[in-house]
Amino acid sequence: MRVAHLTTVHDRRDPRIFLKECTSLAEGGHEVFLLVADGQGDERKNGVTIIDIGARSCMRLRRMTRDVLRMFVAAKKVRCDVYHFHDPELIPAGLLFRLSGKKVVYDVHEDYATSIAKVEHLPPFVRRFLALVIRIFEPCVARVFQTIIAEKYYEERLPNAEKILNYPLPEHKPAGRSHLPVREPLRVIYTGNITQERGAFTHVSLLDIHPSLHVYMIGRCTPSLAEQIRAHAGKDENRLHIVGAGEYMPFDTITGYYESGGWTAGLALFPPSEHYCRKELTKFFEYMQYGIPILASRFSVWASLIEANRCGVCVDPIFNREEMAAAVQTLLCGGAEMGLNGRRAVQEKYQWTSEEAKLLALYRRLETRD
Repeated sequence: MRVAHLTTVHDRRDPRIFLKECTSLAEGGHEVFLLVADGQGDERKNGVTIIDIGARSCMRLRRMTRDVLRMFVAAKKVRCDVYHFHDPELIPAGLLFRLSGKKVVYDVHEDYATSIAKVEHLPPFVRRFLALVIRIFEPCVARVFQTIIAEKYYEERLPNAEKILNYPLPEHKPAGRSHLPVREPLRVIYTGNITQERGAFTHVSLLDIHPSLHVYMIGRCTPSLAEQIRAHAGKDENRLHIVGAGEYMPFDTITGYYESGGWTAGLALFPPSEHYCRKELTKFFEYMQYGIPILASRFSVWASLIEANRCGVCVDPIFNREEMAAAVQTLLCGGAEMGLNGRRAVQEKYQWTSEEAKLLALYRRLETRD
């Protein structure tokens, strides 16, 4: 089948969209197109034809109108059998393709009803209104499409969706030295978008726990926030390493840091949040795959995953210096075993291979569907 994946939000190198789904479909014998809006031009990679419709607008309203129309027009020209879209703002385009008789897949990456609460430039009453609209509207339109979800708990509002979870890709090279006993200087790593809601300032506060501890934060970060984080580090700024201020971090850059090995812990010290507390963060499985023990906030879903696999330590999401110091000491003593436990769990239970099989089976069903 000819398949088009559409996104006006995500980067063309997005791990879920490109590295996992598009590449798996291309390797499964489908002709795959990925339509993006980043202004970087067309290319062909991993058997996938990437088509750039031009740089996305910086203004949200324009992105939700003009960019969606441009995406629909460009996608229509490709003449595919299946249109697989990844952003809620593309729902109107998905409906138009559905009305024209095309098979359409809606790929839900986020709990959009709670993520809208993080959009700081919108007034609170607007956020509440939009969250209500999403809670009511999304389950209705999801019935029109073949809907898939990246997180287990999304099925509470989308009960007919198919779970295709964001587990790690199988390794193509050794996992480095992450699972070996750590040596000074101690190093902890955080990967992914760097924001206050994702614990940026809590991660920096770890510098005060141990005089030889270095904090690495690898991911996209606004230059202004990077400056605030460095100011928060104060005299310990020389032990803070921010990689990604003002730019997107390709996944192979992140894995390069994982593979460098010797990490004391992988971090996810998020403050309390309705949006994050029920998510099984993709970074958990990445840390586990590379034998890196986890240091995370004690949310029930997170604690269940980490404790069941004995691969890390959970602490109160409200920073407590004594508890944090004890957690770091626990990691220094037992981190090597925790890293091995996590690595074993990923190899046995949390691999993209199982999700790839579900994705390909879904597309076989679409191929036979009228």
